[in-house]
Amino acid sequence: PMVHKRAFMVMATVETKGHDGVIVAQGGTQHGWALHVWEGKLRFATRHGGKLTSLVAEKDFPKSAVKIFAEFQTNGTLTLKVDDKVVAEGKTPGPMLDMPLDGLEVGVDLNGAVGGYPADEKFEGTVKDLKLTVLK
Repeated sequence: PMVHKRAFMVMATVETKGHDGVIVAQGGTQHGWALHVWEGKLRFATRHGGKLTSLVAEKDFPKSAVKIFAEFQTNGTLTLKVDDKVVAEGKTPGPMLDMPLDGLEVGVDLNGAVGGYPADEKFEGTVKDLKLTVLK
């Protein structure tokens, strides 16, 4: 999906059973984004020219299956929801100005990690009904 200079939304049903890992990622250590659970918290990381920005939910991510939603706007505003409740809101430097080199990956982030987690580590939970919608 062409997220280059665009707003987008990600929705999925996720169950971690308490494990950390990448839910979905696109890109790597220079440009990209990743929706993931790390240290028990839902996070959305972006890379703009190698600079990492991470939005972290305050509460621990549930161990049961939940619906998650992330909306990334072209002005850099980011909203994370779990089961329709906002768990984090914040700003990133803005849209992806360069198309991420690494393709869209579910359950793993190979080659170069967008966030502060080890690359190539497979997610031990389940990701179902993942939808990525590019907005106007």
